[in-house]
Parts: sequence; structure tokens; C-alpha cells
Amino acid sequence: MRNISFLKKITICFTTGLLIADVLLLLGTDVPFINQNPLMIFIPAAIFFAAGLIYPFIWHYRSGKQTGNSLQTYQRFQNIICHALAFAISIFGWKKIFGLQFRVPLSIADEPMSSQSGEWLTWLYFGHSYFFGCIVAGLQIGGSLLLLFRRTRLAGVMLLLPVMMNILLINIFYQMNAGALFQSVALTMGLLFLLFEHYKKLIQFFFARDENAQPGFSERKFMATVPAVIIMLVAFIFIYFKSAGINSDLTLRGSYDVKDLNNHQAATASLTSKDSVLTHIYFDLGNVLVLQYGSIDRRIITPYQFNESTRQLKAIFILQNNKQDSINVSVIREDEHRLLLSGIISNSFVKMELEKVR
Repeated sequence: MRNISFLKKITICFTTGLLIADVLLLLGTDVPFINQNPLMIFIPAAIFFAAGLIYPFIWHYRSGKQTGNSLQTYQRFQNIICHALAFAISIFGWKKIFGLQFRVPLSIADEPMSSQSGEWLTWLYFGHSYFFGCIVAGLQIGGSLLLLFRRTRLAGVMLLLPVMMNILLINIFYQMNAGALFQSVALTMGLLFLLFEHYKKLIQFFFARDENAQPGFSERKFMATVPAVIIMLVAFIFIYFKSAGINSDLTLRGSYDVKDLNNHQAATASLTSKDSVLTHIYFDLGNVLVLQYGSIDRRIITPYQFNESTRQLKAIFILQNNKQDSINVSVIREDEHRLLLSGIISNSFVKMELEKVR
């Protein structure tokens, strides 16, 4: 029987205590009478987490050279970790199927995207497709089931780890709430622990030598790397120059409110409704000009050209009656957040101040 090192005892006890605390907190958020009394769940969770930090020292002191007992204890902790992971991850899977995740209040969903937090944007995006949520749920539930059997445990880890890593990164970089972040951290750490239990098998499987390769042909190995380097380099160069072209127009890029418009009649001449006033201008991606007249359903969109040296902006747009109209204005930057536009819009002279929103 193999000896269990003190470091492995610390690792498995910490992981076990963390996951039990995670399961308790998960239950606490979904059980109404516990949710109303946070101490009922936080105190037991803290006790189990603390026990995971303390017990390795007790275990190591008691075990001595009795490796058999240590190994049995180690396997029991492994089983607890697997059962805690399966229970918690499957709960998240069932929540998706029964519509308890990716739900966004209607009052939030009707707000502009630019005003939404990263958390609401994430839930709104993933909640757009119920079928996609069910696929993720199927992976979570199926992988959890595989964790409960020793022979399929590694398969369950390999199935669940990419899903949980993706969720963890979303929770970090899209500023999800602290509870969701803790859940994803704890569950991912549990899966990583189980993965490293099989690291020797994984290294042998993924990095095994090719049995059909002939020895002594190092130049062939070198030549095999050349196409790989060329492919990656060409892909990089292709996208680099494409991004350079798209990102070249950064002079005016932004969203602006219209201030001090001196000629409302000219600014509304492009629309059939004369009571609409130009309120917002976007200098958008790909040299696209967007004129917004009040609400977002009153927009004119057209490409524009801007000469940096002469500060002249020109655009031609097609109206609803298939007639053409044009813009030819000079652009003066007063400061980082204000532009002055003066020139011809719809055959009339217009002067306006733009204040940058973002």
C-alpha cells in the first residue's frame, strides 16, 4: 500500500471541507426558511471548512505508519468529494432545465445593453436559447452521474471540467456576484483535484510516443514543424492586418449627444416627420455614421469618410423614398469629450456641438 503524504492529506481535507461548505451554502440559498436565517447555514459551513483545515494534522498524528488506515481514509474523502460535486453540479443542471437559471426581470431586459451590468448581460445572452441551456444541463447532469462510479469517475471529470472552467471564467471576467463566483471556484477546484489524481495516466495518454514513428529521422520532425509554424503565422498576419484596417478609424469613434443645434429644420429634413429632432450621433465601427432622431427606431445609417488633415466629414445616405441626401461638414475637436460640427446637411447649413457619452 502506498503512503499518503502530509501534503496530500492537507489537499484532500481542504477540498472536502470547501465542497461541503459549498453544498451547504447552495442549499441555504434555495431553502426559504434557511435563507431567511443566514446564520443557520453560514455557521455549519464555516465549521466544516475549518474542520478541513484542522483535520489533516489530527489525521497525520494518528496515522503514523498505518498506511492501510490512511489509504482507506483517503478513499473515503475522495468519495465525499465526488458525491458533493455530483450533487452541486447536478443541481445547477436541473435548475437550467426547469427554468430557474438565466431568468432576467422584464424591467431589466427592456433597458439598453449599455446600461446593463456584466451579470445581467450574461444571463440575458445565455437565457436567449432554452435549448442551449438544456445542452449545458445535460453535460452537467451526465457528468455528475459519471462521478458517482469509480470506473467512470475520470470520464466524468473530463466531461465536467471544460464546462466548469468556462463558467468560472465567465463569473470572473463578467463580474458575477460573489456567491456564484465562490460556487464555481469550489466546484472547479474539486474537479481539478480529481483530475490530478490521474495525472500519470493522462500524461501517458496525451503525450505518449508514436509507436509507428521511425527512430533516427530528426530532420523529418523538424520539417513537420514547418507547416505548423507557417499556418499559425499566416493566420496571425491575416487577422493582424484586418484588425489594423478596422481599428484605423479611432479619431471620431464614439457615441455623442447633440447639443446646441442651431438649425432644427435642416436636421429634420431627412425624415418625413418634421417634428423629429436630431438627438444623437454615433461614429461607429467600420466608418459607419448613425444619426438618431429621438428614439432608436428613427435612425439613418450610412458609411462616412473623414479626412484627418482637412477635418472634413462626408456621407451620402439613401432615404425611404430612394432619394439621396448628403452630409458635408467640418469637424473641430474642442476637447476629449466635445466636437463641433458645421457645414451642410440636407442642403442647409447646420452647426452643432456634440458631447461624448462613451
